[in-house]
Amino acid sequence: MKLTTQIDGNQATLFVDGLFQLDSVSEFRAAFDPLMANPAVQVIAVDLDRTRYIDSSALGVLLTSREATRKASKTIVLARVRGEVLNVVRVAHLDRLFELRS
Repeated sequence: MKLTTQIDGNQATLFVDGLFQLDSVSEFRAAFDPLMANPAVQVIAVDLDRTRYIDSSALGVLLTSREATRKASKTIVLARVRGEVLNVVRVAHLDRLFELRS
Protein backbone atom coordinates (compact mmCIF):
# COMPACT_ATOMS: atom_id res chain seq x y z
CA MET A 1 0.00 0.00 0.00
CA LYS A 2 1.13 3.53 -0.76
CA LEU A 3 -0.22 6.50 1.21
CA THR A 4 -0.06 10.14 0.27
CA THR A 5 -1.51 13.11 2.10
CA GLN A 6 -2.75 16.43 0.82
CA ILE A 7 -3.90 19.30 3.04
CA ASP A 8 -6.15 22.00 1.61
CA GLY A 9 -7.41 24.50 4.16
CA ASN A 10 -9.12 22.64 7.00
CA GLN A 11 -9.39 19.36 5.05
CA ALA A 12 -6.75 16.69 4.72
CA THR A 13 -7.06 13.89 2.21
CA LEU A 14 -5.32 10.59 2.80
CA PHE A 15 -4.99 8.70 -0.50
CA VAL A 16 -4.82 4.91 -0.07
CA ASP A 17 -3.30 3.19 -3.11
CA GLY A 18 -3.15 -0.60 -3.30
CA LEU A 19 -4.07 -3.29 -0.78
CA PHE A 20 -5.40 -1.95 2.53
CA GLN A 21 -4.94 -4.90 4.86
CA LEU A 22 -3.43 -6.10 8.13
CA ASP A 23 0.18 -5.41 7.20
CA SER A 24 -0.62 -1.80 6.26
CA VAL A 25 -2.65 -0.79 9.32
CA SER A 26 0.36 0.62 11.20
CA GLU A 27 1.37 2.60 8.11
CA PHE A 28 -2.15 4.06 7.94
CA ARG A 29 -2.01 5.02 11.64
CA ALA A 30 1.40 6.65 11.10
CA ALA A 31 -0.13 8.86 8.37
CA PHE A 32 -3.44 9.46 10.18
CA ASP A 33 -2.11 10.43 13.62
CA PRO A 34 -0.28 13.61 12.49
CA LEU A 35 -3.48 14.76 10.77
CA MET A 36 -5.31 14.31 14.06
CA ALA A 37 -2.62 16.30 15.86
CA ASN A 38 -2.83 19.18 13.37
CA PRO A 39 -5.28 21.73 14.82
CA ALA A 40 -5.90 23.26 11.39
CA VAL A 41 -7.28 19.97 10.05
CA GLN A 42 -10.97 19.54 10.88
CA VAL A 43 -11.98 17.08 8.14
CA ILE A 44 -10.06 13.98 7.12
CA ALA A 45 -11.09 12.34 3.87
CA VAL A 46 -9.83 8.82 3.26
CA ASP A 47 -9.72 8.51 -0.53
CA LEU A 48 -10.18 4.86 -1.56
CA ASP A 49 -10.32 5.40 -5.32
CA ARG A 50 -7.07 3.48 -5.91
CA THR A 51 -7.64 0.91 -3.18
CA ARG A 52 -7.90 -2.51 -4.81
CA TYR A 53 -8.67 -4.54 -1.69
CA ILE A 54 -9.71 -3.90 1.91
CA ASP A 55 -9.83 -6.46 4.72
CA SER A 56 -11.35 -6.57 8.20
CA SER A 57 -8.19 -5.14 9.81
CA ALA A 58 -8.45 -2.07 7.59
CA LEU A 59 -12.16 -1.75 8.38
CA GLY A 60 -11.24 -1.90 12.07
CA VAL A 61 -8.68 0.88 11.78
CA LEU A 62 -11.24 3.01 9.93
CA LEU A 63 -13.68 2.48 12.81
CA THR A 64 -11.10 3.37 15.46
CA SER A 65 -10.16 6.43 13.39
CA ARG A 66 -13.81 7.43 13.31
CA GLU A 67 -13.99 7.25 17.10
CA ALA A 68 -10.80 9.30 17.44
CA THR A 69 -12.13 12.02 15.14
CA ARG A 70 -15.44 12.16 17.00
CA LYS A 71 -13.67 12.56 20.34
CA ALA A 72 -11.54 15.36 18.87
CA SER A 73 -14.61 17.09 17.33
CA LYS A 74 -13.27 16.40 13.85
CA THR A 75 -14.88 14.63 10.92
CA ILE A 76 -13.75 11.64 8.86
CA VAL A 77 -15.31 10.74 5.52
CA LEU A 78 -14.68 8.03 2.95
CA ALA A 79 -14.14 9.41 -0.54
CA ARG A 80 -14.38 7.83 -3.99
CA VAL A 81 -15.18 4.34 -2.74
CA ARG A 82 -15.72 2.05 -5.74
CA GLY A 83 -16.06 -1.52 -6.94
CA GLU A 84 -15.27 -4.37 -4.58
CA VAL A 85 -14.12 -1.99 -1.86
CA LEU A 86 -17.56 -0.34 -1.93
CA ASN A 87 -19.18 -3.77 -1.71
CA VAL A 88 -17.12 -4.60 1.40
CA VAL A 89 -17.94 -1.21 2.96
CA ARG A 90 -21.65 -1.83 2.36
CA VAL A 91 -21.62 -5.42 3.64
CA ALA A 92 -19.89 -4.18 6.81
CA HIS A 93 -22.52 -1.39 7.04
CA LEU A 94 -19.83 1.27 7.19
CA ASP A 95 -21.91 3.27 4.74
CA ARG A 96 -24.24 3.84 7.71
CA LEU A 97 -21.41 5.14 9.91
CA PHE A 98 -19.37 7.17 7.43
CA GLU A 99 -20.31 9.86 4.98
CA LEU A 100 -19.41 8.57 1.50
CA ARG A 101 -18.26 11.26 -0.93
CA SER A 102 -17.86 10.84 -4.65
